[in-house]
Amino acid sequence: MFILCSVLFFIRGYVASYDNVTDIISERTDFRLTFTHGWVIDGDRLSAQAIDQLTNEKLLFTYYVQSKEEKDSMEKITSTGLICNVNGKLEIPQEATNFHSFDYQQYLQRKGIHWQIQTERFDLRSCQMSNTNIVTQIWQWREKGIQYVNKYFPSETAPLTNALVYGDRSQLDASVETAYQRLGVIHLLAISGMHVSLLAGMLLFVGLRLGVTRQHMLIILVVLLPIYGVIAGGTPSVIRAVAMLIFAALFKIFLSAMRTQDVLCIVFVCYLFITPFTLYDVGFQLSFAVTYVLLLSSYSLLKRRTSPIRSLFVISFICQLAATPILLYSFFEISIFSLVANIIFVPIFSFVLLPLCLFLLAYHLIVGTWAWIPIQWINTLLERMNELSLTIADFPQAVLTLGRPSLWLILLYLFAIFLFFLKWEKGEGRKNFLLASIAPFFVFFIHYLTPYFTFTGEVSFIDVGQGDSIFIRLPHNRGNYLIDTGGVLSFEKEEWQERTGAFDPGEDIVVPFLKSKGIRKIDKLILTHGDSDHMGGAPAVMSMVKVREILLPITNERSALETEILKLAQTRHVNVQEISAGVRWRMKDEKFQILMPLDKTANNKNDGSIVLYAVIGGLTWLFTGDLEEAGEEKLVSKYGRLSVDVLKVGHHGSKTSTTEKFLDGVKPKLAVISVGRNNRFGHPTEEVLQRLSDHQIPIIRTDHHGGISYVFFRGNGTFSTVLP
Repeated sequence: MFILCSVLFFIRGYVASYDNVTDIISERTDFRLTFTHGWVIDGDRLSAQAIDQLTNEKLLFTYYVQSKEEKDSMEKITSTGLICNVNGKLEIPQEATNFHSFDYQQYLQRKGIHWQIQTERFDLRSCQMSNTNIVTQIWQWREKGIQYVNKYFPSETAPLTNALVYGDRSQLDASVETAYQRLGVIHLLAISGMHVSLLAGMLLFVGLRLGVTRQHMLIILVVLLPIYGVIAGGTPSVIRAVAMLIFAALFKIFLSAMRTQDVLCIVFVCYLFITPFTLYDVGFQLSFAVTYVLLLSSYSLLKRRTSPIRSLFVISFICQLAATPILLYSFFEISIFSLVANIIFVPIFSFVLLPLCLFLLAYHLIVGTWAWIPIQWINTLLERMNELSLTIADFPQAVLTLGRPSLWLILLYLFAIFLFFLKWEKGEGRKNFLLASIAPFFVFFIHYLTPYFTFTGEVSFIDVGQGDSIFIRLPHNRGNYLIDTGGVLSFEKEEWQERTGAFDPGEDIVVPFLKSKGIRKIDKLILTHGDSDHMGGAPAVMSMVKVREILLPITNERSALETEILKLAQTRHVNVQEISAGVRWRMKDEKFQILMPLDKTANNKNDGSIVLYAVIGGLTWLFTGDLEEAGEEKLVSKYGRLSVDVLKVGHHGSKTSTTEKFLDGVKPKLAVISVGRNNRFGHPTEEVLQRLSDHQIPIIRTDHHGGISYVFFRGNGTFSTVLP
């Protein structure tokens, strides 16, 4: 039987991979799209999922709204089932361009989406509603429900109500959502098995009290649960909970009661057979892993009959333990306050907020504006909860970054978790529980100390688009240095255009990269100059990673961004040094020397950049910031022939940098250009590329190769890139 199932699932996986290809040609521009669920209007950006009627293939649709009036009209009209004629350009979703970064292209492909379509004109007058089926109608009910809550509930209550009732977290305040994530209770803001079970239990209780027989109530639940599964967003955790309750009810109606573990296994097998790629979904992994471990330990919990608080502590610990390998592999960190936060927040959310949100929504639908008094009560409670979460999450050590575990560490975690349950099953009492916990904590401790026993170092050029960010890690955790943080040019926007989750390379690229490496502190944050594409991400980095020291170039005038960073550094008690040529330091075999700026008299910020010369991993490096022709001339005149092995090309390869005289003086063996794809400045310019080619200098570019890393052991190392 085992061999038969293995062969069957192998064939199913092969067929799913074989069928998961696109039939749409890239040159096509005219489409007739049926819009499915997923409408999101965030600021001036509208996005939705759609199905191409010609090929029946899913697409991701994007449109940038032109005016506030157009946005208002779209918020009223856009709905699941809308059919529109669209003229747009197809684009392949962006693949991962940094080590250990989120692969958006792969994520969409596993959902059967191979193309993004973007249009410059989207006329809703050409759209019409399709002949909706029952699933489309349920999605429309969901959208109308979300709009109803947004219209009549206060700003603090509406996002949470939509999250708990409809599974829509898109409107949650980013700072509050981050706080709940740092506390390890973010699962409470998503509909899970607990939410579905509570709702089903409430319906069953009400039905029985109204005189409906248990048999008939179970049949009603079997009918209603799939509808709620769609209304709740159809996430893996919701589907798992709904399917388990349906299977359990059906077995009880027609056969006999079945063990919950067996029901979970049946749901797991059926779910994977229908949608094999769901296996890669983190929500799917967490939902089934945590539920399975809780079910295995439920007998021990019931047998011990401890106090409610102690039971809640043990359950939280078990859930955290089961989720740890998955969380560390996917998010590189765990919450320190998770156990305590779950004890505080789980009862409040599960037995107070969720029932209240459901009751108030139903109450408001019946009595209308008369419901404003109880709604204000829950709004006040939510304000206090959010304030508490923000306060606790603001502690510097709220989360502990460990980095992505290697395969052998994952195996050790799994073995330690198995030993924990084996030991815990054999005896009762606090002492036995603590003894059982030794194994997982020992592996955790090994993981924590891993950076101190790492014999290799690295120099990594992080792909932050049009900007610079270079990470240097020395062996045995002797030093972690970050040169620049990337950033984006900000343009003034009207209030209606502002997006809730604006892209920040520091927060969205640099910090995840550092956390994936297990970096808990930056010894030196070297900000070469005041341009936003070099230090725009610094506030996010400083807020999310401990920074010991910031190095800035001496200058007569500071930009507004530099002033903001200096204020933040003062708030966080970070040492700041204004440096110039002559500053140097050494860490065993690695040497670092600041070559520029020579003084405060640079003609512009670019020529006032910090220029760092370093000996790392047996190679000599020259990091030039945005140095241009005048600065390069001063550098060569001051230091003569430097003869470096690796040159970080100045100013992203602009035509005013990397001159003939500079290349003759530096004589690099390899050039690295940090530059954005299809950037508006035309970097790197053909003149620079030609000069490098004339000097027979190989080039590696972040826009072509993604992240670039040099990993070394003692005096030898190897270059690697994310993209070939």
